Amino acid sequence: MNIRLTLFIAAIVCLHTSTAFGIWNYERPADSTPALMGCWSDGTTSYAVGFNGAAFCHEGGTWKDISDDTLADAALFAVHGTASGDVYASGFRFGAPRFDSDNDGQINADDDSSRYGVIFRYNGSGWEELNTLFGPESQFFASSFTGLWTDENGVVYVAGGKKRSFYDNSPVGILLAYDGASFSPLVGASYQWPNMNTIWGSGSSAYVSCAAGLVVEVDTHSRVATPLKTAGSGVNFRGVWKKPGGTLYAVAEATYGYILRYDETDGWQDMAIDKDERPPLLCIAGNDELLVAAGEYGKAYYLDTDVNIWKEMLTGTQNHINGLSVPTDGFLAATYLATDSTTTPTGALYRMTEKDPNTAYILADQPTGISADDPPSHEVILYDFALGDIWKREWVFNNGINAPVPSYGILYSSTPEGANTALEITGEGGEESNRELRIYPCSGCTPHVDVSEDVIRVTIRSGITTQNQIKTLLEESHAVSYVYPRHGTSPWVVSTKGFDSALLKGGRNDEDIYINEETSGDTYYLAVHRFKGYGTWEPKLTVYRENVAYLNGMIKIIGHRTTGTGTTVEIIDAGDDPASESAKGLLGGLIDITAPPGEKGNIEIKLISPSSTDEVTSTLSPLGNELSVHIRNGITTIQAIIDHLNTLNDTIASASFKADSSLTEDSADPWMEIYGSTVTLEGGTNHAVWAYNEDSNTVTLTMDSGITTTTDIAKALSDVKTDPEDNETRVFRKVKDLIPYTTWDTEKFTNTVTLTGIATEPAKTTVRVFNEDVLDFNHTPNEAKLSATVTFTDQSEAVLDIIRWQWDVFRTLDEGYETKASVTTETGTAEVTISDLGTYNIGLRATLKDGSTLTMVKDDALKITGKHAGDSSLDGANGCFIGAASPW
Repeated sequence: MNIRLTLFIAAIVCLHTSTAFGIWNYERPADSTPALMGCWSDGTTSYAVGFNGAAFCHEGGTWKDISDDTLADAALFAVHGTASGDVYASGFRFGAPRFDSDNDGQINADDDSSRYGVIFRYNGSGWEELNTLFGPESQFFASSFTGLWTDENGVVYVAGGKKRSFYDNSPVGILLAYDGASFSPLVGASYQWPNMNTIWGSGSSAYVSCAAGLVVEVDTHSRVATPLKTAGSGVNFRGVWKKPGGTLYAVAEATYGYILRYDETDGWQDMAIDKDERPPLLCIAGNDELLVAAGEYGKAYYLDTDVNIWKEMLTGTQNHINGLSVPTDGFLAATYLATDSTTTPTGALYRMTEKDPNTAYILADQPTGISADDPPSHEVILYDFALGDIWKREWVFNNGINAPVPSYGILYSSTPEGANTALEITGEGGEESNRELRIYPCSGCTPHVDVSEDVIRVTIRSGITTQNQIKTLLEESHAVSYVYPRHGTSPWVVSTKGFDSALLKGGRNDEDIYINEETSGDTYYLAVHRFKGYGTWEPKLTVYRENVAYLNGMIKIIGHRTTGTGTTVEIIDAGDDPASESAKGLLGGLIDITAPPGEKGNIEIKLISPSSTDEVTSTLSPLGNELSVHIRNGITTIQAIIDHLNTLNDTIASASFKADSSLTEDSADPWMEIYGSTVTLEGGTNHAVWAYNEDSNTVTLTMDSGITTTTDIAKALSDVKTDPEDNETRVFRKVKDLIPYTTWDTEKFTNTVTLTGIATEPAKTTVRVFNEDVLDFNHTPNEAKLSATVTFTDQSEAVLDIIRWQWDVFRTLDEGYETKASVTTETGTAEVTISDLGTYNIGLRATLKDGSTLTMVKDDALKITGKHAGDSSLDGANGCFIGAASPW
């Protein structure tokens, strides 16, 4: 019998069971979990629902499947419970045709199958389907209910939609209430409202997120629905949340993800997200301590209330996060991996219990290892999941190893056939191995290598010397330690620029301390270290953050790297007389026009004739850059045009007749063809001027409140210098306008901010390297009859802190493996029964408390022979074996 000890390396273990992310912990309700779309928790019991009728309940520390035949084939999107203990879920189900989709006057097999909204109630032991009693012909019929919420009195509210009619595919929203006896539409709900996505509420108010920029407020006492001010037809609201007595927030999807807040006077306002890449956002939830918005590709953001900025937080998944619930003990997220199938097992849950999203976290891959090397060694990849503006990471591995680390680089080219190819090069160890490698062409020469302090120069015959030959040249020169050619026998073709070049980077002298100043790329957040010797090690990480401040949650300022107090920025208004210039122009050589001060006055004005009325009218384009004035040429007088323009106070400051014209202001001659009908007002500027006081380290920026925008302010601040003639003396390293072109109001906004200096944050993890003898188990018997019971008992040392044992009985086939029995336990003992003849391997997978997994395999450890246990007959047994992949 052979014993194999291995470190089981699997990304799902590292990323999903470890708490090293510090925020989100992976939970999978079942081995095969469909996409999960909604979740709800009251702090004691949690529920999650999804496609293929999936429904799970978490209570007492474990998840259990509570789905039944009632939910079969339903796609569930929302779940919520009542104080009485009932739980409701909603979504849709595909069914027989319910619409005359081919418009032949009857519903038959020729019509497309349809979706119809479904609502279910769970009483703790089983599900029942509720009937709204609104059939397909009713205006209150819904093809889907994607939103569901229950109020404190147990009334259930469901929100969804359907297409408007056979002739009109535009979706219409459906909003119903269920009082325990029947469903009814809400008072005030309009058939003209767009499709409804989700509903969330607290106390006596609920809010429904809809398409087309609409959010509907529901008074749960009167059950009256009232629309709020819209945010624009292109905004698809996906979720809402409001702190009691506080601000209403919403997330939306369009081309990007958006987070907005609602003001009773100004309506919906964009909020800044301190991240350039932000996919569509799908849900939002919070509590008194933390507010989180999440969406596609596992992206999540929290609101930093100190600066009113949304900042990224890591979840440990790239699944789409479709639902969030916030009980008292943390956040619960329902996720799914995008796929064309609604039954593919891709769902997972993540539960957040940590409160501080700013901490620097380390994840060791793997945190624990078994090594049989002599001397023992174990290579560990350490990941840093700290977020924010980090410019340096300092790793201290704390196991006393001082050995040079090699440099690395990739040299790219194309084969003569045009395929992309490369040489992957590992340099010598130490800082001196960080140098440039160049490949030059020659004609008829002997390929060779020349090495200087900064450059490794390789001379080859382009298109003739193969990649394998270059590998030999470099390795024999000892300029590098190893070369991997992607196409070894293919000749290397030097590019037309004269030589090919790559930088070998990452070489360092002291392996026990690693300082990483990379801020982008695939490896900027990780370190690799080879721990030697048995023992427990505690690597430490110090994160160095940039000197950052946010001005009113809209402008991000990055100062120079200093641990002391940074620069102060003050925004002041120029006063009652704006310093911004006004745009001006002459329309048709007859009308002098002046716009209000500011760049927004640089607009085009067009006279358009004929008009449908004798009155002068005008329309301003959606972008505010074009004013169309409708007149009747030859009838409308010049004075009438002037009078109308002078009523447009937000667009035109003044309009007057040009006195030296040959016409009079009362003239109605058809002068458009003679004098022209278009003018572009020019010269409007937004005032933003800075002054720097070096003694107080203060920047004072003077601007025009209500005119100057965030973009103007950011541009001016980025130009602040101690020496106006020297760009190297800029006071700020970078200034970013997070909400562009927003007009600055000194009476409403915070106008002063001070950069506080760089913050450093430590973190540590534990790496344990064990002797191979610490993991062990025994089994009885070693040889048994058919259907005999085999007992497993763990014999591992307690230092491992094993929390879960999985034993597998399997054997090797010509192709793959066949697993005959598998059992998982949390007690360290287990039993299985084997009912087929053969000789089997036994494998143990041990999950440790720190989240890592160790495995060992005993080859040919169990033999099952002839007769059944307790059977005296002479008959044997036949088996049909199908190969299956083994986890070992």
